[in-house]
Amino acid sequence: MTPSLQIDSDIDIDLPGSAGDDSAGHLYTVDGRSQLHLFRLKVQLAHLEGMIYDTLLSNRARKLTSEARQQAVTHIGQLLERWKQSIPGQLQLENMSGNLLSGPLVHMTVVYQTYLMCLTMTHGLYANDSPWLKALGGLGSDLLRTFNPQGNRCMEGNAPATQIVWERCVGTSRAILNILSYQ
Repeated sequence: MTPSLQIDSDIDIDLPGSAGDDSAGHLYTVDGRSQLHLFRLKVQLAHLEGMIYDTLLSNRARKLTSEARQQAVTHIGQLLERWKQSIPGQLQLENMSGNLLSGPLVHMTVVYQTYLMCLTMTHGLYANDSPWLKALGGLGSDLLRTFNPQGNRCMEGNAPATQIVWERCVGTSRAILNILSYQ
């Protein structure tokens, strides 16, 4: 994850409106019944990415107590879920392959991949005491450190993901893989 260059609260630019006079930035389903302002959706997700970094991965975040960290994880998890639910039903991950042409499908797949990354970083799928990392033995932690030398930031201090979060991440991963195979 790339850290933000500025704290979001220092930027004073309003998001584009959800319904504009023109269709610039809008993505439409094949039947034209649903639309989405793609740029606005991506900016909202980028804001959540910045929040994840500021709240859970920054140097300041490393000093949080376990309770404060868990409260932040819960809050960000709720915001991510609210963001996902704001997407029209036909453009939800499980429905979009039959409702979008290939170009918009690629854009939405990238958006959902970013959402998946946000889920994994927020909910500690890489926590040192995560069951799947324990099952790999020392190899899993070593592999993650080789892939990302600063990976300890996302591995230390996180509680392992709950079963619900784990299933959400696995389901999202599988849905993305299905879309990629569909393309």
